[in-house]
Amino acid sequence: MLRGPASLMYGSGTMGATIKAVRKQPSRERSYEAMVSGGSDSTGRIGIGATGPLGDIVSYRLDVYGQRSDGERALDNSSSGKFMGTLRIEPSRDLQIDLSADHSLQKPTRYWGTPSVNGHVVEALRGENYNASDSIIRYEEDRLKAKLRWRANDVVTVRDELIHFKTDRRWRNIEAHAYNPGQPAR
Repeated sequence: MLRGPASLMYGSGTMGATIKAVRKQPSRERSYEAMVSGGSDSTGRIGIGATGPLGDIVSYRLDVYGQRSDGERALDNSSSGKFMGTLRIEPSRDLQIDLSADHSLQKPTRYWGTPSVNGHVVEALRGENYNASDSIIRYEEDRLKAKLRWRANDVVTVRDELIHFKTDRRWRNIEAHAYNPGQPAR
C-alpha cells in the first residue's frame, strides 16, 4: 500500500504518507513496550506502547512516538511525533468494533538537493543547502476511524469503515534551482 507523495521520501513518518504499515492491534493480554535510539547529527527516537483489557468486552492499544535530528547540513533538521490510540469493543465473537484516533505532527528536513551539471553534482556544492533560510515544511494531521466487522453466519461477513481525516499542511520553500557557472561556489 502506498499513500501520499511524501511516502517515497519520508516513509512512515506521517499518517498520510506510509508504505505498507501494519498497525499493532489491541490485545486482551496486557503488555508494554519501549524504544529508545540515538545516532549521529543529534538524532534521537523514543516510543512507548501499551495494550490490554478494559473490562470484559473492551481492549485498548496506545502508542506514542517522537523523533528529531539536526541533519547533516544547514536547514536539514527534522522532527516528528505521533499518537495512535484504539479501543476495541467485542460484545460477541461475531461482532468487533474498533474506534481509533491518531494525531501526527511532522516537520521534515528542508533540504531539496544540490544543483547538478550534466547530471553530476559539483563537488564544491555537495554540502550546501539551497533552500530559503525562512523555509517552512509542517504537516499536522488528525484521523478518526470507526471500523465494524460482523460475522452474520459462516458464509457472510459484513465489514464497514467510517473515516474522518483533517490535515493542515504548510510549506514555503524554493522549488527549483539551477547551477550558474559564472557565480563562485560558497
